[in-house]
Amino acid sequence: MKKIIVLFVSILFVKSSIAQTKDQRWALGYNIGKSAYNGDLGNNFFKFNSTQKNTQGATLGFYISKSLDALAHANKSSWAYEKDAINKFNGSFYSYGFRLHYKLTNDKLLKENFFIKPYALIGVGLMFGQSEYINHTSTFGYEVGYGVKLKLVNHVHLQLQSVFGINRNDEIDGQTSKLSIGNTTRGDWYALHTIGLVYSFNIHSKRDSDGDGIIDTKDKCPGTPIAVKVNATGCPNDADNDGVPDYFDRCPSIAGTIEMKGCPDTDADGIADNLDKCPTQKGTNEMNGCPDTDGDGIADNLDKCPAVKGIIELSGCPIPDADGDGIVDAEDKCPKLKGLTEFNGCPDTDADGIPDNLDKCPIIKGLASNNGCPIIKVEDQKKLDLLIKNINFQSGSDILLASSYPSLNKAAEVLKADVNYHLEISGHTDNSGNAMKNLELSDKRANAVKVYLIKNGIDANRLNAVGYGDTIPLVQNTSAANKAKNRRVELKLKY
Repeated sequence: MKKIIVLFVSILFVKSSIAQTKDQRWALGYNIGKSAYNGDLGNNFFKFNSTQKNTQGATLGFYISKSLDALAHANKSSWAYEKDAINKFNGSFYSYGFRLHYKLTNDKLLKENFFIKPYALIGVGLMFGQSEYINHTSTFGYEVGYGVKLKLVNHVHLQLQSVFGINRNDEIDGQTSKLSIGNTTRGDWYALHTIGLVYSFNIHSKRDSDGDGIIDTKDKCPGTPIAVKVNATGCPNDADNDGVPDYFDRCPSIAGTIEMKGCPDTDADGIADNLDKCPTQKGTNEMNGCPDTDGDGIADNLDKCPAVKGIIELSGCPIPDADGDGIVDAEDKCPKLKGLTEFNGCPDTDADGIPDNLDKCPIIKGLASNNGCPIIKVEDQKKLDLLIKNINFQSGSDILLASSYPSLNKAAEVLKADVNYHLEISGHTDNSGNAMKNLELSDKRANAVKVYLIKNGIDANRLNAVGYGDTIPLVQNTSAANKAKNRRVELKLKY
């Protein structure tokens, strides 16, 4: 039993001792009431009759935490019990000990300032008893109980309490008995039902409840939060003398107002300067204290065009339209060319229904199926296909043979007949020899044809010459005849 009680007391103390203490930590109590007996003769714990005798006692309590009080107590009580003419006794006892009160007003079960303060108690101590059967005996005992305090006025409570004592002594009533379990002495137990007054006080005359270095009797602001710097009177510092203490003042070095939490409001727009992005211009909460002159939802301090409505993406400026065609640049496929709405801002120069940005022949009417270009005349391409068979060069050279001139002259005539024609001239070789040299030779032969046509009156801008070497053969290079077919210059008309 002793080990269990010690363990319970330890748990309560550890759990509760971290809570904040109160100012009035000490308490004196005085109580009176009735004592009741439970022993070998019988039980009158809850039988309120003449055999119950008086008890009185005093306590000195100390506040440990919101959950726990420690008390030293001393009680003087009378015992009596009368079962019959033979089985009766009168006696008295004194008890001195230590009690712990576990309070339900610990801000967990009930609020600490609740006017009714119930508690449970547990205690240990020494019991000194005497009766008509024994002159003097002492023993160690335990106590458990419960009680309630009712607030009367400041520092004064009415206390109602019942304490049940487990006395190890079994001699006071003149009867000795053994329990059936373990041959253990039962003991003469008792109960104390009391009513009393408890007065709480603080014996520390130099107490500093808020820990600011100024004792409470001289502290004009005794409830200052912990760690807040104070002046000589114990009140929080106010460096700018604006009536707002520094720990609460958002602008402690600049005089302000209580409404602005210690900060000024220069432009009187209801937004403190420390939060106002434009402290000298009257603005709105939505704009963080800044005005919005053009009403475009962008504050003037962020608006690059504050007098003209614009968009956020352009920092408050209107959407640009560089070519002035009524289509903003962000949606204009041809932002630098004045165009048409149906073509997303692009022009259609040749009016063929295909916008210039998609028209491979933007200045010549054509067909959508041919990317905006007209269809090449089949007969013209056939003429060129027949002519290429007669374009020949000196072996291993880019020098045209005179036998090539008639065919090239006819090719020039086709180009002159339709000034919109362009000609692609491509040179090819077989795979004999070095591939890089073949590529170089094919390029030179294609350009030799280009030079000849230029000399015959064809604009160089209409001609495009390129060599492909042996990369695009007509047939496999498996025989001399096939290689001869792969050595060629092709002419292809384009718009």
